Amino acid sequence: MNISASLLEIAVIALGVIVMLADLWTPSAYKPWLGRVSAMGLATILLGSFAMEVTEPIAAFGGMYVLDGFALFFKRFFLIATALVLLMSSEYAKTFRNGTGEYMSLSLFALSGMMFAASANHFALLFVSLELITITFYILTSFQRHQTISLEAGIKYLILGALSSAFLIYGIALVYGASGTMRFDDLREISATLSDHPLLLTGLLMILAGLGFKIAAFPFQIWAPDVYQGSPTSTTPILCAQYIRSACSGSSPCGSPKSARTPAKMRDISGPAIRSSASYSSRVTSSPRLRSRTLPVKTTTAPQLSCSTVA
Repeated sequence: MNISASLLEIAVIALGVIVMLADLWTPSAYKPWLGRVSAMGLATILLGSFAMEVTEPIAAFGGMYVLDGFALFFKRFFLIATALVLLMSSEYAKTFRNGTGEYMSLSLFALSGMMFAASANHFALLFVSLELITITFYILTSFQRHQTISLEAGIKYLILGALSSAFLIYGIALVYGASGTMRFDDLREISATLSDHPLLLTGLLMILAGLGFKIAAFPFQIWAPDVYQGSPTSTTPILCAQYIRSACSGSSPCGSPKSARTPAKMRDISGPAIRSSASYSSRVTSSPRLRSRTLPVKTTTAPQLSCSTVA
């Protein structure tokens, strides 16, 4: 299984559990220090990541998890972003009525989901990682339960997040039904032969729609202002980091245990699908039957009024 490839994620989860348990015995006056201690722990993990030499991609968990330079870059980025958020939260936690330790530990668990998503080479691992991120964000967004605006933000995020997850999982099911695999490297190899398959195209479209909800891309961005307005100030930076990960998850299907993942390889999967969908649209719009049903549009001009007429 090569569990050693996921040492960074295991360390972050262990840190989250330690912070959660330490909250039980920490006096209320010293609970803001949990954020500073968590940031110091993440800084230690970050320094340890530079000791990892990844000259070639390392596969783990049956090829579902791939550690390479591309994934390691995002892991370090998320570690830095979350450490800054925890430092900010240690000061902002004074506005919380309770649950300071839970806030810190949930932020660490969300970080572990981001790090797993950075190394995802399988749709199942990608979906579980994204759900680990979003479920913790449902709680972090509505953490100030005594404020109506925070509860409203959490409910809206929960409902629309569940809708986006439904689109995403249904699209993954269609892609699996068309290709018989959920591994990104296998999909890249067989994508050319299935470029005209309607199930594959529909599945990819639904996956893009689900990811569009999660990153608040047009036209799925309607919920973002309310969620940002109602969530605590220390939650919004980590929300942005999660959107960056979801936006870059389109590069994950390029991954392969034998080759480094680069955004250019995404064309191997998306290129045939986009070309086939474009050709299908052109065939539909150029159909003689469709042209025969096109109704003529009558244009009318408004009457011109002169000064004498108005008088």
